[in-house]
Amino acid sequence: MGLPTNCHLICATKYRRKVLVGTVEVRLEELLKMIAVRHGWQLLADRVHDGNYVHLFVSAPQKVCVPEMVRVFKCFSAKMLFDEFPVLKEKLWGAFGV
Repeated sequence: MGLPTNCHLICATKYRRKVLVGTVEVRLEELLKMIAVRHGWQLLADRVHDGNYVHLFVSAPQKVCVPEMVRVFKCFSAKMLFDEFPVLKEKLWGAFGV
C-alpha cells in the first residue's frame, strides 16, 4: 500500500471575515474530525486562527487526490455550519456583509 500522504491545508473565510469564533469554532473542529474519520483520513492537527482561517494537517492514503480532500472538507463543513448557524450566511453572503 505505500506511505500515507501528509498535507498541510489552509482555508480562509470569504473576505477573511472573522466568523469562526465561539460555538462556531468548536462545531467546526468537531465537523472536521468527523469528516476525516468518515473518509478514512487522519486529522493530525486542526486549528482556527483569528476567527477567519483554519490550518489542517491531514494524513491520507496516497490514492487520495489532495484537491478532492480540500473540496470534501470545505463543502461538507460549510453546508453543516450554514444549516446550524444561519447567521453565517448573512455575514458571508449578505448584501452588506453584516
